[in-house]
Amino acid sequence: MDYADDHVMSKVLRLDELVPNIFLFMVAGYETTSTALAYLTYVLATRPEIQDKLIEEINQYNWNNKNIEEDYETAMNLSYLDLFIREVLRMYPVTIKAVIRECNKTTTICGHTIEK
Repeated sequence: MDYADDHVMSKVLRLDELVPNIFLFMVAGYETTSTALAYLTYVLATRPEIQDKLIEEINQYNWNNKNIEEDYETAMNLSYLDLFIREVLRMYPVTIKAVIRECNKTTTICGHTIEK
């Protein structure tokens, strides 16, 4: 028997660990999605020429609401929509807001001083 096999531990999440993590994932996902949609809507509202170009691209396809796989494939081929979403996320990055932190008081960690 291998040493590693003999000392394998299985970790099971307890309910008091699971519930807060599920809540965090739901809130974080909701917040980033709603923020991204708000920026996309803002750009569409303030730039009608972009809105018109997107409408034109969407209307050139024959949408089949009865076949979700075909509609999904069509949606994945909307190149201007893809470029639009990527550009808005570049202009208004959603995740950077969650990463930025500010030090409230001067702190020393592992010999490194972080100023307020």
